[in-house]
Amino acid sequence: MQDKSSILASMLSAIRRDLESTLVPDMSNAHARNAAGMMSEMLAYLTIWQRDLKEHLPNITVSQRAAISKATALLQRAGATVPVQGSNRQIINLPGCDADYAELQRELDQTIEALTMLADDPSARLSSDAIRDVLAHSVSSELELLDSELTLVDQQRDYDAPPQSAEDLGVTHDALTDFVRTGFPGDPGATIRDLEPAYDGTAKDSYVFTLRAGTGRCRRLVMRRDASLGAVANDASDEFGLLKRLYDLGFPVEEPVYCEPDSEAMGQPFSLYGFEDGETGTTAWEDDREAKYEICLSLARILGRLHNLTPDQLDGLSGPLGSTPQNHVREYISQWHDLWLRRRLHASPTLTAAFHWLLENIPRDIERLGLLHGSVSFDRVLVRGGTIKVLTDWEFAHLGDPVEELVHCRQIIEPLVSWPMFLEEYRAAGGVDYNESNARFHAVWRGVRNAVCCSVAWHEFLNGSAPALKMAYQGVPLYHRFVRDTARQLQKELQ
Repeated sequence: MQDKSSILASMLSAIRRDLESTLVPDMSNAHARNAAGMMSEMLAYLTIWQRDLKEHLPNITVSQRAAISKATALLQRAGATVPVQGSNRQIINLPGCDADYAELQRELDQTIEALTMLADDPSARLSSDAIRDVLAHSVSSELELLDSELTLVDQQRDYDAPPQSAEDLGVTHDALTDFVRTGFPGDPGATIRDLEPAYDGTAKDSYVFTLRAGTGRCRRLVMRRDASLGAVANDASDEFGLLKRLYDLGFPVEEPVYCEPDSEAMGQPFSLYGFEDGETGTTAWEDDREAKYEICLSLARILGRLHNLTPDQLDGLSGPLGSTPQNHVREYISQWHDLWLRRRLHASPTLTAAFHWLLENIPRDIERLGLLHGSVSFDRVLVRGGTIKVLTDWEFAHLGDPVEELVHCRQIIEPLVSWPMFLEEYRAAGGVDYNESNARFHAVWRGVRNAVCCSVAWHEFLNGSAPALKMAYQGVPLYHRFVRDTARQLQKELQ
């Protein structure tokens, strides 16, 4: 387990990586680039002060003590008063240095100051060579610290190479070109262009690129590659199989093109999908009343159809069934509980109590199990021309109580259109009744599941397997947000 300083240093490193690899390349303003450069260097110093410099301090303090001893001996020879250690309290500690180093640095500074005041006093009978020798030792001890800092900062630049362009991710232009020529589609004349990372969910790393066949035909594709959160999400193969079935059934999902279950080519299994152009979020249409209603009610119809699918229609791609709907939900939540116990890094009375409450209060009246997307939001709805084209990011899809999905949806629908109108459209398309008792249960579960996802992300960030900024972001602000949400919802049930 990392100590407090190492955790903070890892977070600072992740911030600086994204600053340099994501923000700076898109800055056209010279003043902004200069400011970003200063921020990056400051973050590098903050990082090494928190984590790396302390390993060098013991050797440096040996030099400090030697210099203090030489200076003190000269002062005593001259009959001068040796300064009281720590008397100059307006001097604050140097960032990154422990209390022992800081106190020695103050003592050395005061001793040297007293010695230099005697340099021009003939009665002190101190030779200039002796004073010069002590000053040289003093300067050398501080230079040792400054040189160590510079070396560590330079090492940070190498250590913090942007992950999108690093070999450890395996998704490079050359690697992808080699794959399309020797793997899929196996076209010796194929080339790759416009390869770029795309922002996506937490459990996949996504890239967009253009595949140009040897015949000259071009196609834009999306690669979704497993990340380190596979413990809480469907892997590339499972997700691909499910989406292929949904695509064949006419659901608005990206066209599945190819799945590579092996890690050798790109470092992790991945899938390829046809690229769909459009916009996510609500900014483009939320002020257009007609478009707003059409998009929200279209989502209701999509979810109604989705929740009405039977396991037989999914060919077993949605996972194993429990003996009853209630047992199925209990087993699903128990799996998340086990995962949290294995991966948690922080104690949480709220989550401990919440899991106990959930497992003791599984809804008895579950109308039926349905296929749930698992993470519906308008950030995962691709809209073009006022029409939903694609529902993306299916890594949390699972069989469950459809009311679980409706609880998630209510948060994003109510600010836009009438919730009863949404439910009416949803039920007409095959959805279940909105059971208020079940909804209260899933309001607690919503925060718990999201908090566990964040716990896993934090675990992977701190053990070094997923050093991306989005993992640290989940582990700190998002984790606290979801635990707070859980506590508020659970309080209502326990009162």
